[in-house]
Formats: sequence, C-alpha cells, structure tokens
Amino acid sequence: MHGINFIGSASRYGYLPAAAQGNTDETALSQQPLLTDLGHKPDVTIANTDWRSHTSVSRNFNGLNLLLQDSRIVHEWENYA
Repeated sequence: MHGINFIGSASRYGYLPAAAQGNTDETALSQQPLLTDLGHKPDVTIANTDWRSHTSVSRNFNGLNLLLQDSRIVHEWENYA
C-alpha cells in the first residue's frame, strides 16, 4: 500500500492584502509559508489563484504569480506545475 504525503496548510491570510498591493515585506511573509510547505514535498498541491475570496483585493489578482516571484518557490513549484 502506498502512502500519500499530505500537508493541510494555507498561506498567512493577514499578509495577503498588503502583499497584493505591492508591500514587499508582506510579500516575503506570504511566500515563506508556501516555501516551507513545498519543502515537505507533498504529493499534491492545490492553489487558489484568485485572492478576492479571502482578501480585500477588489480586482482579479493571481496570488500564485506573486508568490512565484521568489526563485526558491519557483524551483520547488517546478515539481508540481
């Protein structure tokens, strides 16, 4: 029987509105949890790319693209994209 490596996690929602508005410190704080989670090598990742549902961003905003500005995340994300 094969096991599945599962991590139930979400980005730190408190940082997302400021990150979406271009705050670089808040962007880094949003990126770190994802980098940590991907470092655990989960078998599956699910990404909600539209942050309107859990931030005050009123326009369509692809949060994953923001998080992928970190080259370390890009390197880890290549295993899933």
